[in-house]
Amino acid sequence: GFVGVDVFFVISGFLITSILYGECRQNDPSLARFYQRRVARIFPAFTAVALTTLAVAFFVYLPQDLASCGANFSAAFLSAINIKLMFQGNYFVLSPDSQPFLHYWTLAVEEQFYMVFPLLLLALYRFARHALVSLLLVVGIASFAWGWRWSDTHPTWAFYLLPTRGWELLAG
Repeated sequence: GFVGVDVFFVISGFLITSILYGECRQNDPSLARFYQRRVARIFPAFTAVALTTLAVAFFVYLPQDLASCGANFSAAFLSAINIKLMFQGNYFVLSPDSQPFLHYWTLAVEEQFYMVFPLLLLALYRFARHALVSLLLVVGIASFAWGWRWSDTHPTWAFYLLPTRGWELLAG
């Protein structure tokens, strides 16, 4: 199951890079259009699942768990649930029964990538096109090395954060 997350990140990175790079090659890159498409693709499903989860939680959870669920929903909505969960503890220790937004951490990492990568890609394409692949490769290798190192020293951080997962998105 955990390899599925890695594959998800690689496929997502491939699709986003293909879209953005294709627009660059056609001299028609648009960050506004890119972000509009992301919102149109992700927000409806996110909203339906999140509101259904909150409605069920209202009837199932005790007040303390309901408050935690609401806080996690807020963090998920802000694409920061990965950071919130990182400070709560190890993914493998958290009880999924009281964390219905637990799996939204992958979406948060992806959204954080969407905030940074298009700007980086467009800037590199415009100002350093000849070194584009090399520079992205360096960033990807640095991310991989960071993740590998932190897996020993800060495993929860390595698991949840974009800088340590970015190499997977860049591999795509």
